[in-house]
Amino acid sequence: MRGLVVIAAALAATPVLAADVTSERLRHPEPQNWLMVHHDYDNSRHSPLKAVNRDTVKDLQLKFTVSIGGRATGGTLRGKEESTPLVEDGFMYVADTWSRVMKFDVRNGTNAVPLWRYDPKITRSRTTRGLAMYGNKIFLSTYDARLIALDRDNGEVTWEVQAAAPMDPKTLTPSKTQAFSGAPLTIKSAGGKDLVIQGESTGGSQGTRSWVGAFEADTGKLVWRTFTIPAPGEPGSETWKDNHNAYRIGGASVWQTGSYDPALKLLYWGTGNPGPDWNGDSRKGDNLYTSSLVALGTLLFLITFSVIAAARFMLLRLDRRALSSV
Repeated sequence: MRGLVVIAAALAATPVLAADVTSERLRHPEPQNWLMVHHDYDNSRHSPLKAVNRDTVKDLQLKFTVSIGGRATGGTLRGKEESTPLVEDGFMYVADTWSRVMKFDVRNGTNAVPLWRYDPKITRSRTTRGLAMYGNKIFLSTYDARLIALDRDNGEVTWEVQAAAPMDPKTLTPSKTQAFSGAPLTIKSAGGKDLVIQGESTGGSQGTRSWVGAFEADTGKLVWRTFTIPAPGEPGSETWKDNHNAYRIGGASVWQTGSYDPALKLLYWGTGNPGPDWNGDSRKGDNLYTSSLVALGTLLFLITFSVIAAARFMLLRLDRRALSSV
């Protein structure tokens, strides 16, 4: 229950227990709801609602505002508010820069009634880009690399894990500097497991070897983890042509939430810049899989497809059907 504050105003609210968020609901988004950070597995970020259009947009007016805290509070980095709220049947869930999660009742459309607030009490932050939902849980990832599941109805902690990857004694990676700023993604895997997918977000800016990992939605137990930069001897490692192990601080951070194809059971994730980013003299080669689009199988947890090597700027068009053979 650490950091949980139940708002007194919640006592006057009528308790409503919503239906569990299921794989089917996530695969077939409901027009009135916004159940994942980018709305759907295609990452469309688009609502099918028609009330706001090119003719009516001029009539939009502010109905209410509510303070959620954020960058004005303590810490060692000035944070930024980048979180996308989740909305289910008139209840809104939002995280601020410091990973404090709040639930509001916005059903009446005229104000936001606070129902609960959870504070993980982190001491260092850059931003939090959003939350995930599955079952009756809200999933939060923090800048100190914790993954936390909260009860959607009361905000109490269901489970909490320290999700940072331990250092591999063979590669001496990753470093202790690991953090999460991108929102988690919840899926049902090819093997039928309910998973929370999370990427490490600091590799390109703070010098580590980033990764994507899958955790059990019910327990937080690690299921698999794959690094976005190959270790020596792995496919792609030949693209790091230096003689001083630059891959160890090579980046390929994952700071935006990826997409998912439930039919192919493939995750598609964009990776960030190599490090150091401004001068590539110390990291000769194409530096896979930085600045890439990677596809990961939910059972094999292997990088199977990548493009955009060596941080080159280019416009790319992909035919989704072409990936069916991967």
